Amino acid sequence: MISGIRSDLTQMLALQRQSRELSHALDIATQELSTGRKQDLVAASEGNLARLHGMDTRLAQIASDQSAIDLFDRRAELADAALAGVQEMLDPIGTEMQAAAINGDAARARSLATDAAARMEGVIGILNSTTGGRALFAGANTDGPAIATADTLMTVLRAAIAAAPEGEDAVATFFADGGGYETLIYAGAEPGAAGSLSTGAPLANMPTANAPEIRFALEGLARAALSLTADDPVARQIEAGATLANAGREVIALREGLGADRYRLEIMKDVLKAEETSTSLARASITSADPHETAARLQGLEAQLQALYVVTARLSSLSIVNFMR
Repeated sequence: MISGIRSDLTQMLALQRQSRELSHALDIATQELSTGRKQDLVAASEGNLARLHGMDTRLAQIASDQSAIDLFDRRAELADAALAGVQEMLDPIGTEMQAAAINGDAARARSLATDAAARMEGVIGILNSTTGGRALFAGANTDGPAIATADTLMTVLRAAIAAAPEGEDAVATFFADGGGYETLIYAGAEPGAAGSLSTGAPLANMPTANAPEIRFALEGLARAALSLTADDPVARQIEAGATLANAGREVIALREGLGADRYRLEIMKDVLKAEETSTSLARASITSADPHETAARLQGLEAQLQALYVVTARLSSLSIVNFMR
C-alpha cells in the first residue's frame, strides 16, 4: 500500500508541476493576445537583444529630434509673424519720405518723420515679444526684454551724437557692431550654440534684436526722428528715407533666411518620420505577436489545462478509493 501511495503522490506532483507550466504559458498567451506583443523578447530576437536595444535607442533619438524641430518651428513661426510686423512698419514710409523731401513737400516729409518716430515704439514692442514667458528676440537671455524703450534709445543716441567728433556719422557708429546700441540698448545675449540633431544636421538660431537687419531698421527710424530737429531737415529726411527703404529689404531677407531654415528642417522632419516608420516596422516584425497564431495557441493551452484538471480529479478519486481499500 505504501508503494502505491508513493506512486500516486509522484503522479500528483508531476500533474501539479504540469499545471503550473500550463497556467504560466496560458498567462503569457493571454498577455500577448491582449497587447499584441511577444513576452519573451530573447526568443523573439533569437538571442540578439542588442538589435532591439539599438532600434529602441534610435526611436528615442528620432522622437527627440522631432521635438527639437517642432520647438524651433513654433518659435520661428512666431518670429516670422513678428518680423512681418516690423516690415509693415517700414513700408512704404521710407520711399514716401524720400519723395516728399525731394519734391519740397516739407509738411508731408515732416508728417512722415513724425510717424516714423512713433513707429519706433511699435517696432520695439514687437521685438520685445514673448512666447511662453520667454523673450523671442533676446537670444539666450530669454528672461527679460530684448531691448530698452524707444525713449531710452533716443536719449542715449542723442548723448552719443553730442559726444561724437565733428564729421563723424554718430548714428551709423551707434548702430554698428559693438556700438552704443549693442552695448547699452540691446538687453539680450548671443543666441548660443544652435545645436544639432542626432544625425549631425544642424538646427538653426533664431534672429535676435541685435541682428544687423534689425539694427539697420532701427537706425532708419532713429534718423527719421532726428530729422525733426535737424538744421537741414530735408537732407536728413532724404537720408532717413533711403535707410528705411533699404532696411525694409533687409528685413525681407532676414525673413527669407528664417523661412529657408524652416523648410530645411521640415524636410529633415519628413526624413525622420520615414526612418521612424521603417524602424518601427522592423521592430514590430520581431516583437509583434500574430493574433491568429496566439489565439490558436491560447485555445490549445486552455484545452490542455482542462484535460489536466480532469485527469487530476480522476487520479484524486482513485487515490482515495485505493486508500479506503
